[in-house]
Amino acid sequence: MVFFFFLFLIFFVGYFLKVVIVFNSIVQIKFMVFIFSIIIIIVTIIIVIIIMVILIIMMMLIKIIIVMLVVVVVKK
Repeated sequence: MVFFFFLFLIFFVGYFLKVVIVFNSIVQIKFMVFIFSIIIIIVTIIIVIIIMVILIIMMMLIKIIIVMLVVVVVKK
């Protein structure tokens, strides 16, 4: 009876460990995917901000150029 109990206990512990290991690997994969998606989101936000800044600078430059042209034309 005790022998069977020990056998059951060993089997149960082994099964539990297997489940935990599988669960751990799944969690790690999900965690990696989570981290990867966060990195992608951050990179996308940074790219969008850079594009916005570049557009704003271009607009400023265009305004400055237009103002310079107007000033030059007016002075002539």
